Amino acid sequence: MRVLMKHGEVLYRFATLEFSDRDGSIVLTLTRDGVSTFSMVCEGNVGEANLVRRKFDTPRRKDKKFSIHASGRINVPHLRDKPIFIEPLLATSKPFCFGAYRIPAISALTRFDKNPAEEDAIFVLDGLLDSPQSFEFIVSPIDIFTNEHSIKFDFLGRYSLTLLRHAVPIASQPGLEGYFTTYAADVGLFESQQMSEEWALTAFHQAVHNRRDLLLYEPNGAGVRLLVFSAPMRIAPRAIIECADPNLSAEIIDQTLDHRAQRVQLRFKVRNTKTREVIKGTVEFRRIELDAEL
Repeated sequence: MRVLMKHGEVLYRFATLEFSDRDGSIVLTLTRDGVSTFSMVCEGNVGEANLVRRKFDTPRRKDKKFSIHASGRINVPHLRDKPIFIEPLLATSKPFCFGAYRIPAISALTRFDKNPAEEDAIFVLDGLLDSPQSFEFIVSPIDIFTNEHSIKFDFLGRYSLTLLRHAVPIASQPGLEGYFTTYAADVGLFESQQMSEEWALTAFHQAVHNRRDLLLYEPNGAGVRLLVFSAPMRIAPRAIIECADPNLSAEIIDQTLDHRAQRVQLRFKVRNTKTREVIKGTVEFRRIELDAEL
């Protein structure tokens, strides 16, 4: 999804927002056309920071990415070498500002001269001067307060991401007045991750279906079926899947291709044993057994 900014009659590119149907993670990317050959980095304490010019080995896109994982880990690779940790997204109980963005003027953003797609979101900034603006990015429960110059996205009825304009722009570091400036939180709510990636993935699928048992998805266009376990297993389990129709058999897809999830899910296809045709319709199963050698 694109998040476009509207000022007067003009649309600008501002960000893209990706929601993962794998585990409920969110990726927010601030978008501008072009590339940069260097960055200006503030080093030191707030108010005492020194500006350091860092030249890139190769030109880099101007886009800046924040990835907010379902487990509560936030990565900001262009600003921080290490992640910060907040509550797992499905357990979000309080607002947390993980980043901010200062632009030198609204018109300095990249113009968007196409017709918006149906899924695009419009962040309206009508009534403001074409002047420096700043925004903060907040993960919170869905009942967070917003104002007329904000835009909020709710997920699963459990957590939200809000882009909120500051009433007073962030003061620019001397020498950076004409630059786009990205900020990231120095510390999170915790010193370590509060939920494993496996539990976060399982919890997401259970929240989607409001169920806590084994979940079996209908096949995708390629006939691949997803089986999500009710809880992470000790190791990647040995799976036995038997179809009610003896002419059909399950073909498990190599789980090492997704090592991050092999303890919580597996993928398989159902084939006709004679024709080897992949069955993409509904199939009745007689037995599904997972053995992790407890």
